[in-house]
Amino acid sequence: MARRRAGRKPPWRDKRIFFPLLAVALVLEIAADWFSKSWSIGGPTPFIIYSVSLYVVGALIMVNAMRVKTLAQTVPVFVISTSIVAAAMGAFMFGERLSPLAVIGMATGIAAVLLINHDD
Repeated sequence: MARRRAGRKPPWRDKRIFFPLLAVALVLEIAADWFSKSWSIGGPTPFIIYSVSLYVVGALIMVNAMRVKTLAQTVPVFVISTSIVAAAMGAFMFGERLSPLAVIGMATGIAAVLLINHDD
């Protein structure tokens, strides 16, 4: 069994893994959103099963991201990011209309993500 050197953090505590974990969780969440939306407009029944499965796996990955940074950093970044990407996906893939106010909200969300993760 390999021994860890004193003072070294375990890999799941390394801050460099935070954004890759969130990116994977985000991709899974957006894929799940796509399957959900596709199912809701008449897609095949397995789409809802794929959707729920992807939501669960994405949530498990996001929980691991919380091992690296605080809840106050992880959840807002994840929720804002998925909201922005889901709105863009709705507009570009499903023809949903975004109001100018919604676009301003998305820009504000991006600013919020940057500010939440700014290290003092």
